[in-house]
Amino acid sequence: MKKAFVLLALLLLMLPLLLAPFGVDMRSYRTDAQVATFTEDPAGYITDRLALRTAAITARARLLTLVGESGSLQVRRGREGFLFFAESLEEQPLTAEETDALAGKLLALEAALAADGRRLIVLIAPDKRSVYPELLPANILPAEDALARLNTDLAAAGLTVLDAQSLLTARKGEGLLYFAGDSHWNARGARIIYQALMDLTGTADAPDYADVPLTPGTAGDLLLLCQPGTPPTEADAEPEIARVYRTRRPMRTVDDARIQTTSPTTELSLLVVRDSFGRALFPYLANAAGSMTFSRSDADVASQAAEAQADWVVIEVVERNTRDWLASGALIPAE
Repeated sequence: MKKAFVLLALLLLMLPLLLAPFGVDMRSYRTDAQVATFTEDPAGYITDRLALRTAAITARARLLTLVGESGSLQVRRGREGFLFFAESLEEQPLTAEETDALAGKLLALEAALAADGRRLIVLIAPDKRSVYPELLPANILPAEDALARLNTDLAAAGLTVLDAQSLLTARKGEGLLYFAGDSHWNARGARIIYQALMDLTGTADAPDYADVPLTPGTAGDLLLLCQPGTPPTEADAEPEIARVYRTRRPMRTVDDARIQTTSPTTELSLLVVRDSFGRALFPYLANAAGSMTFSRSDADVASQAAEAQADWVVIEVVERNTRDWLASGALIPAE
């Protein structure tokens, strides 16, 4: 029995080498079919149609965990089963010049919004490494705290900054705030950010949701890169809250480019310009805001706010993508 297991393990670990003559790289495979014809990639064509590729990738990744590897070039395995997006561990912090340019751009946006009586909140969602540096892979040293410095510099420039890193770090004792197998904060972490947003906007009558049960609902984007087909077992993915908001147009998913909601809960009028970290905020904010526009576009934010008739504007981006705000046309119209 032991010999059979060892043989199977060796076969799976050597699978990329065995398939290399056919141009197959198991580490970079996605779960959706990529092969057009048998002649282009015979091995890939066969494994796709026999439903073996997902199983092979997953089995190989699970074996690699025994030696501390994740099974994907995009994922690094940390301590206590935590997975980290490799790109987030390699991203270089903004330079002093970039920080100055970003502050200037955000101040220009704030001035444009203030001219119409609107307020701006800047939210940089921390990468997992910035909240859980103690769980980084053993061979990765915690980097300088670039996000803390950036938040401080932006606040010193006069901007209203929600320092999510400090807030989440201070409350790690309440339970995990990020998914172990996903790059995002979970529903518990999102609720902390939601509560901070309500405080900043002075929305005292917003529900707190502190005692709302949290249920599983995701396998984790990082885990799926390593082990496609993993069932959605990550805890604390969804809050069990009664939906009181309505959407002005039919909503397919929370990833729709633009979602407009209304709620009888408060008078708060909100525009949220967000990336994927905004997903977990949506159920809380949609219930709490009297009106909300939830947008995936960061172009001409002032015009979006005017169209939404929003009193408050929240712009959110994950730490590793902060440079996206420096791109021409982001946040404010290109000159």
